[in-house]
Amino acid sequence: MLQQKQIVEPHPASKLLEVGKAMGCLFWRHQKLHRSRARALMQGQFDGSDAEGLWRWKEVYEAQEAALVFMLPYYRHRLKDCSAMTALQQFARLEALGLTHTRRSEEGIALQQFSTPLQLAYVASHCARVSPTDIVLEPSAGTGLLAQFCAMRGARVVLNELSDRRLALLRALFPQAAAYPFNAEHIHDHLPEEIQPSVVVMNPPFSASPRQERRNPDATGNHVRSAFLRLVPGGRLVLISGRWFSPDSKFWQTAFAGLEDQVCVRATVVVSSEAYAKHGTTIETRLTVIDKIAPTGTPLSLELGTEWAITQIDGKPAKVRSLELAKVAHLLRSLPPRSVLQPVAPKAVAVSPSAPPKAAQSKRSQPTPQPSDSPGPYWDDVVEVEYEAVATSSTSIKASLYEVSQPQRIAIKRAQPHPTTLCESVALASVRPPLPRYRPQLPQRVIEGRLSEAQLESVVYAGEAHSQLLSGFYKVDETFDDVAVCSSSDPDAVQFRRGWFLGDGTGSGKGRQIAGVILDNWFRGRTKALWVSKSDKLIEDARRDWVALGGDESQIYALSKFKLGSEIQGAQQLIL
Repeated sequence: MLQQKQIVEPHPASKLLEVGKAMGCLFWRHQKLHRSRARALMQGQFDGSDAEGLWRWKEVYEAQEAALVFMLPYYRHRLKDCSAMTALQQFARLEALGLTHTRRSEEGIALQQFSTPLQLAYVASHCARVSPTDIVLEPSAGTGLLAQFCAMRGARVVLNELSDRRLALLRALFPQAAAYPFNAEHIHDHLPEEIQPSVVVMNPPFSASPRQERRNPDATGNHVRSAFLRLVPGGRLVLISGRWFSPDSKFWQTAFAGLEDQVCVRATVVVSSEAYAKHGTTIETRLTVIDKIAPTGTPLSLELGTEWAITQIDGKPAKVRSLELAKVAHLLRSLPPRSVLQPVAPKAVAVSPSAPPKAAQSKRSQPTPQPSDSPGPYWDDVVEVEYEAVATSSTSIKASLYEVSQPQRIAIKRAQPHPTTLCESVALASVRPPLPRYRPQLPQRVIEGRLSEAQLESVVYAGEAHSQLLSGFYKVDETFDDVAVCSSSDPDAVQFRRGWFLGDGTGSGKGRQIAGVILDNWFRGRTKALWVSKSDKLIEDARRDWVALGGDESQIYALSKFKLGSEIQGAQQLIL
């Protein structure tokens, strides 16, 4: 008998925060946190052990990070008269007091929840040159360590975190800050329009996206592009990414496609894998500083490693790992100052523009489409397609690899044969399709020659599928990514229409077949269609096939011709 897997529900953030405060008291006294002490703190708050499923070790590490976030504002007076290098040494000792992350959770692996190390967060905040007048956005906030350094400088912080557990902890740590639950790959589309950050500090997942089991190499680029679009002109973005996301990489080029005239890289720093050792991983990272201005000058480039320093822990001398102080000093000294912020004009909506396609431009000059209320062309000879069932195939299978392809189950009245001979494999010809019941509505001249008998058969079978709904009821979340089976009594339940796959090869006239399916739906009252092609240069082919069936080429518009974020209006339009 299979044992049902126990699911540990997220715990109240208040309990983790209390554990974090207790850990912070240890750190304040420069006492090292041991695993036995951490276990005792968690058991005291959750009235049980991790073996009972009452808490996870991943939550211990998050409580430890919360301890740092909680105590940093109180730690500030110790650093008031210190140089950045002295402060970095203090943070190296503070970081060494905590546990090394040696256990992971399924969510942590799926979403690559590797928080920013304390020293690296401090350096990143210094590179951002935050002032009290700034609005700072951290799109993948985690437990808010990057944001806390910015808040300590007086800036207003805006937080975003996809994980429910971490979001609850963030809201407890930053009760005055706005905190949102969005997928940061689309943060620009989701944030309220009035939030216009002048600084973005971010450490996004390197290659993971929600609800995707496989590695997504474009994840970092998607996060960066969306955050950069929300950044005000003249603002600064400080990014912690994998080493491979460099200004010379193809992923970088994709992320900033169409925005090159606004991207000025100030510094690109390769950070040693040892910087993340306390967080349970050894991946090389890159710290990149970008100003949203026209490109100018050559960016500072260096490699930042670690070094050992001697300090006191639990009253005894101990070695701690610190970032190379001399190179950090060089970075902070050489980094150009922030640019002057440019005023931002109000916008009606905030929708991320997609990267521009690399397709060739159409030779036809196309004015920007305007919404139209015209009903389009009229067909005065629309009739129902008549056909008769064919009991048995009129041809026998021959001893060859291919057979002549023709409708096997229906004979369409007044239909013309295909202008060229179509063929199919013997295996395919030996399997008879089901007998359809659906009868399309098409203009008489389309039936009598604009579409061949084989093409009309496609319209029949497509209509057969489109006239039915899939069994079952489903509930779709607001992101349109998560679809779950639900009861028909659920007020949000929906059903999905059946689709139909056209697998014909070259010479069958797939464009006309598609146009025929759209035309049949048109006469059923469904007068809008989305025609997806490999590139926008194929719009002329779509217009050609639509016009061949009696349509008007002005009814087909390239989607790129509409202003991004605007409503697509017009009663009868086709969109490519």
